[in-house]
Amino acid sequence: MMDLYRNGSMRNGSYLDGFQSDYLGGKAKLKAAPHRNTSAKLVAALTIPLNISEVCEHETIDFEQKKSDNAKMIKLKKELYDEVLKFQGKTFGTETLSELLKMKSKWDLKGPNRAKLSGAPMSYHLSELLTATMTRGLASLAQPTISSTLEGSKWALQTEGDLVYILDDDMIPGRRKLEILSHVAGTEKYKNSVLGSIGRILPFRQKDFTFPSYRKFGIKEAGLYLPDPAYDILVEKFLVLVYRARKNSVYRGSFHLHDCEDLHLSYLLQKYRGAGSFVLPVDPKDKETWGDSEHRLAYVSETTVIFKDIVQVRDDQWWATLTSGYITQWASMNPQKIDVFLYAHSLEEVSALSPLLEKFRSTVGKKAYIAVSGGRYCPCEDAAAALKWPKSVCKERRFKIFDLGVGTLSRVSDSEVPVVQAVYASMKGLIKMHNPSVVIAVSDIDPSVKKALKMATETSVNASALVLLPRASVPKVLWMADLRSTALPSKFTTRISIVFLIS
Repeated sequence: MMDLYRNGSMRNGSYLDGFQSDYLGGKAKLKAAPHRNTSAKLVAALTIPLNISEVCEHETIDFEQKKSDNAKMIKLKKELYDEVLKFQGKTFGTETLSELLKMKSKWDLKGPNRAKLSGAPMSYHLSELLTATMTRGLASLAQPTISSTLEGSKWALQTEGDLVYILDDDMIPGRRKLEILSHVAGTEKYKNSVLGSIGRILPFRQKDFTFPSYRKFGIKEAGLYLPDPAYDILVEKFLVLVYRARKNSVYRGSFHLHDCEDLHLSYLLQKYRGAGSFVLPVDPKDKETWGDSEHRLAYVSETTVIFKDIVQVRDDQWWATLTSGYITQWASMNPQKIDVFLYAHSLEEVSALSPLLEKFRSTVGKKAYIAVSGGRYCPCEDAAAALKWPKSVCKERRFKIFDLGVGTLSRVSDSEVPVVQAVYASMKGLIKMHNPSVVIAVSDIDPSVKKALKMATETSVNASALVLLPRASVPKVLWMADLRSTALPSKFTTRISIVFLIS
């Protein structure tokens, strides 16, 4: 759930431009997944004892939950879970379910306020189901059937609802779960959050500086699926994560029913609204607080191959978000420090900056990356070719070149807003993640892009400096690579002292 802020720009088109351009275009477009119809009879395992047989049917899952007997894997998974929990406890804080319910909430069930709950996507039958599970603390809004991502994004972002409930057709929460979601969404601490029942902590970097597949077996760095009953991992304290899975979530956003929509939503909401994604804790003794009755549907959904090459598609998707500014759990726990981030908005700018990039990368002890706009402005593979790098650098999961995917919309916009928003949001995330001493671009870069870079560097807590170089001067400033990292920003700060001599 997400408590919705209201401001003047939220319901106009400019606010949606950056959000929609990222989501609708996408840097690594998905293969078409089989369409999943929202039928009159939804097959779901329900925890709610309600008479709603006309809306959905109950299906008993007649298999035992798989349990791992691999001692090494159990140890690795629990070690990573404990590390994440310890880190969050020291930084953001964690709460048990009982502690969360004691927090003051705008939507406290004992209070006078009723949250307006909207659903996306929503058909007639899902609307009836949602209405059937309403509690006295929630009021349902009328909503249209959403048939496309664009319609869904526009509707959800402009709705009058206080909370937007995102549901899929394979796991539907009961009354108690909805009460918990709405209560937490109404707290001051978690009002700008995506709340759900299951999710994934994305992969961590390995010792060889590459990131593994999220499904790689036998290593801790592959990340975590939460909760994971196979390894006896149950979420009993509120946990922040990235790539919140699609079950039982309410937030401000929309999705189209294809794979990876959960990743895109968490990514876009963090990128454009600063929203965190969380898995709610449960009471192990009270299954009414769970998202499903046994967490078995979550397990099945996680491991089912929806279409060919699904693992590769998902790996490509989460890597694309990480390299365009998505702050993952690994990034939060392992802040980086580099010398230079170069930004190029066109292929000509890549060529102009290439001597300086090469000089930094060939200098011992220096670390430099380049970010390119991507999309129709500067395709990553073309940029790699201009740098005399193999095109595979755009796909391999190693930090070197960052494709921001700007301008991948199917339609062309005359407005500068989508470009400013996309560059600003992506570079802000990358700067926060890598803490460059300086961000370098050419001085004649597009004014809207220059504005975005300026805003992004100004948000840096470590005072990254924006340096704009005339193209002709780039070969003459290769000495920059010989400076200490701490000296780089100050070297480009001009101070003029005027002394008056009075006789």
